[in-house]
Amino acid sequence: MPGDWPRLPPPSPHRSGRFHQPPSSPWRAAIVRDDRGYATVLAAGVIVALVALVSVVVYGSQLLWDDHRAQVAADAAALAGAYEAYVGRDGCAAARTITSRNGGTVTECIVRGGDVTVATCVGGRQALSTAGPTR
Repeated sequence: MPGDWPRLPPPSPHRSGRFHQPPSSPWRAAIVRDDRGYATVLAAGVIVALVALVSVVVYGSQLLWDDHRAQVAADAAALAGAYEAYVGRDGCAAARTITSRNGGTVTECIVRGGDVTVATCVGGRQALSTAGPTR
């Protein structure tokens, strides 16, 4: 009819406008034909990535916390040991007591003069501290 708009050809399945090749297998044809659920797969991937990131942050925070606890235990043990050595008692025994109260173990204790050097291990992390009248 005159005045009617001309009919356009149907849109191409590809942006390039090239001829559409049929999929090579029925399984692939089902994937090409139906893309429902793609957002679910994408969301699951994003969730897995976020869980992995949070796990890394939590693990790193735990390592930093254990480092801090080990250093606090070493500092307190060295101070207690230095005081006990200053008053003439066993400084390493005091260092062991203080470290165990902080949830750790003494891996090395050296009394040299009035100085006490203590190495501690808390949560698998190690720390070293020295205290005494000459420090």
